[in-house]
Amino acid sequence: MNIIELTSSNQSRYILLLKMIDRGEYALTKNPYQFPEFERWIARYGVDLDGNYGIITAAIFNQKVRVQLSFVQDVEEEDIDEIIIFLFKLLEKVDGRSVDFWCNNTNRMLVESIVHAFHVERPIYQSHEFQYNRTEVLPVDLSPLTVRNYQIRYLDDVLNLLEKSFVDIAQPNEFLSQKEFYHEKFTNKDKSSCEVFFFNHQIIGMYSQTNGDLEYIGVDPQYQSCGFGGKILNRALCTMQGLVDQVPFLYCVDSNERALEFYKRQGWINTGRAARLQIELISQ
Repeated sequence: MNIIELTSSNQSRYILLLKMIDRGEYALTKNPYQFPEFERWIARYGVDLDGNYGIITAAIFNQKVRVQLSFVQDVEEEDIDEIIIFLFKLLEKVDGRSVDFWCNNTNRMLVESIVHAFHVERPIYQSHEFQYNRTEVLPVDLSPLTVRNYQIRYLDDVLNLLEKSFVDIAQPNEFLSQKEFYHEKFTNKDKSSCEVFFFNHQIIGMYSQTNGDLEYIGVDPQYQSCGFGGKILNRALCTMQGLVDQVPFLYCVDSNERALEFYKRQGWINTGRAARLQIELISQ
């Protein structure tokens, strides 16, 4: 295993591998100072293996240690031990801090080895990144739905809808316990939009996006498989078309197989796979 410290002259091919995780991890490494949460780099390395190569970085981000790992191919068993030892030495410099590992989830053996070596006990967040690359979106007929911009009087109904829509992947009361946070997130601002959808005078769907990041989209389970999800997604894309600066994207957790297939059917392209592992380092 050959470890190379990254510089502006040699980093390009290595940091491109972070796109295999998602656009956010790539943007962080390419231009970290656009993120107010970024404090400093601890390490930035390219790793050359026999027939494979990857990147390992570590930074202080949002008062935690953020470690990024991505390899072109999954790492062979004989190389994994060296990488784990390297990570332990790297994290000796930051005793007592929380650590977030962001890994390319197609590197399955490496992810599993990190989980075992660092005794990761929390649920592992695994997700797909999707992008919508079509240049023009034509609106579809929304009927029998009607649509309105989000207002605070809709907040309780919207949060109840999300509680029901995400019951398999969210903690109970996850949305309703943070009303102020979600009201701020849903309030329409520059390059953001949030709309709610009514059927028979009842809120049965919603979406919320910020500059192309489709953060939330939900349909009441009672009205799923009725074609409403496709109509709401189309409305979100049509709204973003004239409002945002970048290609629309979203994240969907691995465990939500129904949603993954829905986005693929709607023409979204899977562009990244992420595994987030969280540990607490114990001060020596």
